[in-house]
Amino acid sequence: MAEVNLSIRPARVEEATFLTELLLRSKAHWGYDADFIQRCRNVFAILPEWIAKDTFFVLQKKTQIIGFYSLQQQDLTVELTDLFIEPSVLGHGYGKLLWHHAIETVRSFGVSTLLIKSDPNAAGFYEAMGAKQIGETPSVINAGRMLPLLEFKLV
Repeated sequence: MAEVNLSIRPARVEEATFLTELLLRSKAHWGYDADFIQRCRNVFAILPEWIAKDTFFVLQKKTQIIGFYSLQQQDLTVELTDLFIEPSVLGHGYGKLLWHHAIETVRSFGVSTLLIKSDPNAAGFYEAMGAKQIGETPSVINAGRMLPLLEFKLV
């Protein structure tokens, strides 16, 4: 994508609240009720210390943040912990742009596998990007709900 005025840069700790709100708007896009979104806020709020210690990148269009992703590395495992796009610009290829940036970042870590605990509504996107479902993982929001667990093999 060669769109003018787009850039990907490291997130700043002072953007934590904004990124949390973007995450919640993106989740709400899938029709989740207000109670579910509040539980998401309680569990998934982006903390400044996470931005400081993990790998967080934002996608900007001009000066407006329109998406972000984060990675957590533990030993030889890297997990895509977040990839969210502003709902008003979904379907414009921005998720794909962030995905490819994330893959290049993971490649620079020297690991061969990326794990993704996906929202069921996002699993199709990751599968379209080449990830394969390898199982399920319990939701931390709803007891008894299982989420797709996917992996992407870097070659």
